[in-house]
Amino acid sequence: MAEKTPPSSSALSPREQRLQSVTRKARRLGYIVFFGTAVLVFLPITIGAISGLRDGRVWDPFTGQQVSARAEDPDCRRDATSLLMEAGRLNALSASWENRHRRWVTRCKGEEPVAFSMLRSARGELRRGESGSASSVEEDVD
Repeated sequence: MAEKTPPSSSALSPREQRLQSVTRKARRLGYIVFFGTAVLVFLPITIGAISGLRDGRVWDPFTGQQVSARAEDPDCRRDATSLLMEAGRLNALSASWENRHRRWVTRCKGEEPVAFSMLRSARGELRRGESGSASSVEEDVD
């Protein structure tokens, strides 16, 4: 009995040859797009990180603040005190106070739970516009 040999590319019909050619080109295009995107995204990130580390300028992606190897850790308690003092002077929530509060929460919420609850209460009062009056103290649940 004669053994069957696998069909060679010349034994394929013109339609199948065209399909294989298109498939090969699509796969190559996919590789180019995938690896091209990787290069376009990760190469600038890598260059930025290396130059930032070399120059001592690195930005925290969560807070947007500059991180320096020479800088000390932020003093969460001092920053909370400053925020509470400013909240006492405000009559309503301001954008600058809200931004400082958001950065503080991102950095210090876990380290200072008591200060966090005080700031949450102050923020709730500022949102209601009651910071100047001595009305009932209610907790704002966020």
